[in-house]
Amino acid sequence: GGVDWGDAVEPLMRISPFFGLLFCMYVAIAVFCVLNIITGVFVENTKAMLAKDDAQMIMDTVSKRKDFVEQVRALWSEINPKALEKLDICGLRQQVKDVRIQAHFSRLGLNVETESADALFQLFDFDSSGTIDVD
Repeated sequence: GGVDWGDAVEPLMRISPFFGLLFCMYVAIAVFCVLNIITGVFVENTKAMLAKDDAQMIMDTVSKRKDFVEQVRALWSEINPKALEKLDICGLRQQVKDVRIQAHFSRLGLNVETESADALFQLFDFDSSGTIDVD
């Protein structure tokens, strides 16, 4: 339905070709405005979806870090069953020989063998005190 553009512009063209040109420019600008609004809606929806993805990624990272800390605490309770506050290099070397402890390290993404206990100890000994603790 509706009126054809040609039928609408014909009376204007009879008055002056300038009015016909002006009408065509009006239609072009109106179509451009409508397309611009539609594009804006799509862009806003995309930005909203991206913001949700960023928030979800942050939540996933926090959750993974929390799980990692819990796994480290479980590993510490296995390595240090007497609930000692600190563990020295000899104690770590002894504990790393245990297959269960190696399995805990493996779950954390660390392939630990008896030979690499010294390097692992130095990695965990942040303050170079010769002992490590759970914190």
